[in-house]
Amino acid sequence: MYNSDGLALRYSPEVTHTALEVFEARQGNCLSVMNLFVAMARYAGIDANFQTVKVRPNWDRRGNLVVLSQHINATGRFGPHRRYVSDFTPEISLQQFTSTTLTDAQARSLYFTNIGVEELIEGNSELALDLVKNALFLDPDSAVAWNNIGAIYSALGDPELTEFSYKMSVLKDNNSISAIGNLAKFYRRNGQLARAKQYDRAIEKFNETNPYFYYSQGNVALIDEDFLLAEELLLKAVSLMKFEPVFYQALSRVYAAKGENELSTEMMLLAKTITTRDTQVYEPSSDKMRIIDNSFSILRDSANGISIDFRN
Repeated sequence: MYNSDGLALRYSPEVTHTALEVFEARQGNCLSVMNLFVAMARYAGIDANFQTVKVRPNWDRRGNLVVLSQHINATGRFGPHRRYVSDFTPEISLQQFTSTTLTDAQARSLYFTNIGVEELIEGNSELALDLVKNALFLDPDSAVAWNNIGAIYSALGDPELTEFSYKMSVLKDNNSISAIGNLAKFYRRNGQLARAKQYDRAIEKFNETNPYFYYSQGNVALIDEDFLLAEELLLKAVSLMKFEPVFYQALSRVYAAKGENELSTEMMLLAKTITTRDTQVYEPSSDKMRIIDNSFSILRDSANGISIDFRN
């Protein structure tokens, strides 16, 4: 599928295709290509399912929207003792132990959610609404779809359904930080400051236990050359998640900037040790197919899809 002697598929992050569209266009995002992979694998009699995997948080501003992109690949079994992961973008850095297998209905819901967001970005709010309604018909428990339909109702100027949809997202997943943030902004815009503060506090509580929040803030402090603050924030990230190599890499840069070369070297060695130990999770590569034995598991709950967050 991926090599020049096959379909030579190319990565295109901004458009979600069906399997047939990917085959014809020879390009697509991770969900698009996995649509084609799963269809072809099943046709060949190979066990294949969609799987979501958390990546390190990556926000992208598109117009007045801020989009949180997340990742999907495919997995299946080669008999009772071996399974594989097929990943169109294996060079990305995965968060450890954060995958969950989707039903076909959930995968189709994710497809309609994604193309709905794409239409919303283009300003086609009515079409976006129809698409995300379809997503919710397929998977009524999708926190991502509920959050995104709230964003669509907000664009359409319907405050009652905006509030209801964001609340449904939080009901389906109380860690739906995008929906919690959107509710805070919704109440603030509508003058309900006390309620907005309640959700602001929920975000603060979430951030207090989110190592990637401290990691991102530590990187900001490093860019601002506030090395003491950067060190404090990154050490907090490490205290919450000890086996994340990028935290130690960032600390290495901080200590190098402070002239503490021995500590810088120590942190880099720690990062390399973790990466070597957990190569099946962390090691970026060009391998689109990975074989995993039964002693290794990356099955824990994770969110999926593209989620919309409004920033003031």
